[in-house]
Formats: sequence, structure tokens, C-alpha cells
Amino acid sequence: MIATASNRPRIVVRPATVTLRLDWLARAASVPGKAVALGLALLWLAQVRHAPSVRLTRSAIARFSISRDACYDALRRLEAARLITVRRTPGHHPFVTLLGLDGHPLALQ
Repeated sequence: MIATASNRPRIVVRPATVTLRLDWLARAASVPGKAVALGLALLWLAQVRHAPSVRLTRSAIARFSISRDACYDALRRLEAARLITVRRTPGHHPFVTLLGLDGHPLALQ
């Protein structure tokens, strides 16, 4: 964090290097709606967290210009396409696990 003139800390976001899974994205591209945009957000979160299971936050979907309604619609569609599994808990962000084409959690390089 960097101190600003008002002595309030400011969070600095550094660009992350992300390895894209084109086979996974190609399948997500066949799903209608904002599925590709949500897929990119999920792959980015997984790479940043170094894990195939991530909590999908509002800031993450805002970063990829996805509305809340479009996000939940895309989650259902990606889940139906068996690209993700979603654990939903009332009052909490969805916990998403990316699945490989074989149905197991996605291996990240």
C-alpha cells in the first residue's frame, strides 16, 4: 500500500500474468450470454489465487464489466455446460470450482 496526501492508504493493483486455458475458453464461448466474460474473470481469479476454486466477488465481476444479473445467469449456464461447479450459501459470494474437460478440478500451470 502507498500513503497518499490525506494519509489514507491506497491499494495498488499490479498487472497479473495469466495463463489462459484456450480449450476451456473455447467451450465457454459456445455458451450464450456473458459466459466468456465470466469465464475470463474466473480464470483470472484462479490464476491470481493459484487454485481452481475461488470465491466470486463483486469487484471481480465489475472488473470484467459483468452485471450481477448477467453473472448469475452465466454461472447457471456454465454450470449446465459442466465447466464449473458452484456452491451457493445465502448471504455469501458464490464459491466456484473450475472443471477441466474431464470433469475434475482444472489444473493450473
